[in-house]
Amino acid sequence: MNFKFVIFFIIFSSFLLSSCEVGIDLNNISHEIALQPSVVIPIGSASVSLGQFLFHNINNPYIDFSDSTELSYVQYDSTEISFSNLNLPANVVYGNLDPNLKAGGTYMQSWNFNKFFPTGVLRFSNPTVDVNLSSNIGSYLSFQIDYIKAFNSSDTTIATYGWFNNHTTTILSDQFDSKPKVPGAWVTKSLPTLNKDRGETNHLFDTENKYNQVQYKFSVWINQSLVDKDVTPSFITSDQKIKVKMTTKIPFQFDAGSFYEYFDTIPNAFNQIASALSTYANNSIDTAQIVMNIKNGLPVKTQLSLSFLDSLGAKIHTDFNEVYIVDAGSVDANGIVKTGNEHKEVLLLSITKSQLAMLKTARKMAYAVRFDGQNIGANIHFTKSNTFDLNVGLFVKADLSGNLNKISQN
Repeated sequence: MNFKFVIFFIIFSSFLLSSCEVGIDLNNISHEIALQPSVVIPIGSASVSLGQFLFHNINNPYIDFSDSTELSYVQYDSTEISFSNLNLPANVVYGNLDPNLKAGGTYMQSWNFNKFFPTGVLRFSNPTVDVNLSSNIGSYLSFQIDYIKAFNSSDTTIATYGWFNNHTTTILSDQFDSKPKVPGAWVTKSLPTLNKDRGETNHLFDTENKYNQVQYKFSVWINQSLVDKDVTPSFITSDQKIKVKMTTKIPFQFDAGSFYEYFDTIPNAFNQIASALSTYANNSIDTAQIVMNIKNGLPVKTQLSLSFLDSLGAKIHTDFNEVYIVDAGSVDANGIVKTGNEHKEVLLLSITKSQLAMLKTARKMAYAVRFDGQNIGANIHFTKSNTFDLNVGLFVKADLSGNLNKISQN
């Protein structure tokens, strides 16, 4: 699945009397709302792209914002392997090297994604790891990844391994097909990219198990079969080493079963409402509706939940629906929602007079936005420009007779 996350609400408060839009097309809401006289009181609005949200709210140096469209988590790691206890008599020794020479080591990669996205499960579709090798050892070498293991540092008994060759082995072997010609020279080798098909990396970086470590175990030895085919002398230096560089890239594209949920509140959202409604006698109001004008530019269905808090932060219990499902935008052949293809929808929440009286005591609107990937296709993916836009207002239709002087004074 490929999805993108979360929004941050920005409040633009003003109180408008008479028939008005406040970013809301009243003619497309309902016949009733278009009637005169009417009032729409803005509660709050939000329009923040995924790229903007992450840039301003996620302090993670590994999230790559350089691409104009895509978002990825990119981490660079490196380690070195060398043959130990050689006790070389000189800086450079020529001749056939011991075919039993073998070196190995492990490298621990810290994986801190759960820290920044704690309220969800992110099943990344296709993380990739590029392994690039450099050697200054004057002989042909075999190089092997003995295993790749993901686990949580607080409980090492549960682990997930990388698998190769149709899930039959945890080992990946390769070889240096060349050797340095002279001391001081280097040769390089790139292993085939590790991905969901070669290494099952989509399980290594799945956040469901809350893994925060990935361990690599490497082995290196003399490849005697290649040495026997080359008549030029081998050599080894006192600073001999194999450098291992790993580039982990995790695009923000996800498999089914992924979700992320974000919570926040809009402070002082109802100050204008309490002030405005005080201009009306309770029996003069015959219609009240919360109006939610939504534009979903995400490629997935989105669950929006709303609730209202009093001055002490306690939830005001109401009996109206607080959870809404908003359809995804229309995706193109590449699984991207382009500008103009967003899903637009207006949701109306009818408020009774008793409920309206309770809302007068509200001081904050609490909201949760959940992006769910249960039915995501492989071609769906999120870009930095994806947005979830929301305008929230209160529509009131009332008998203004007898209140005009009071309204004009306000």
